[in-house]
Amino acid sequence: KAVLSDLLSIADCGQIRRLASALTSAEVASAIGIQDWDIRQLRSRSAFWQNYSEKMLMVRILVPSETMGLLRQFSDVTNTSMRRIEQLEPCTLHGKEEIFELIVIEFGDYIMVDTLRGKQSAIRCYENTSTTRSQLVEQPLSMLAVFSLHLFEQHDHVLGWQISAEAWMRTILNITPNKGTSTFIGQGKERGKYTMGVGLPSL
Repeated sequence: KAVLSDLLSIADCGQIRRLASALTSAEVASAIGIQDWDIRQLRSRSAFWQNYSEKMLMVRILVPSETMGLLRQFSDVTNTSMRRIEQLEPCTLHGKEEIFELIVIEFGDYIMVDTLRGKQSAIRCYENTSTTRSQLVEQPLSMLAVFSLHLFEQHDHVLGWQISAEAWMRTILNITPNKGTSTFIGQGKERGKYTMGVGLPSL
């Protein structure tokens, strides 16, 4: 899976970064009505996953039809090619009167589901079984399907969540950042100092 993922680029973490960049552009953010705290969420969650890009086997991104339409409309402004936009999956994703973008990331033994913005603020972790992979990776997806699957663990997006999430992934899930990581993307010069096997500095 790891070799095929590299050859076929199915684990293109850059998709997450490009989507976050497009959504936080002035034109798209204004059209969607994204607030400042949404922009911070988009940037912090996108940056966090970039630290694990080499460990990903598959990345799946689902966006609301409204978002897809705006990405097409402002593709020239955001410098996003139509080919990149068409790689995203248009989907109706609603939860408690909010609309959000969903990312599904497959690692070796686990599959992570995270939202780039919105109040569905938890990284949901599932064991990578044939059943969960079929539903999260291969089939049309809805939030109802996500919530109905047996959850292994989850991690909230509370203040300073990146530090505890890194420790959770490293110690519980045995998922470590990219090889040679010395600075955690998105954490700044001091807070982002990373030591393999030790993690990030505590708050």
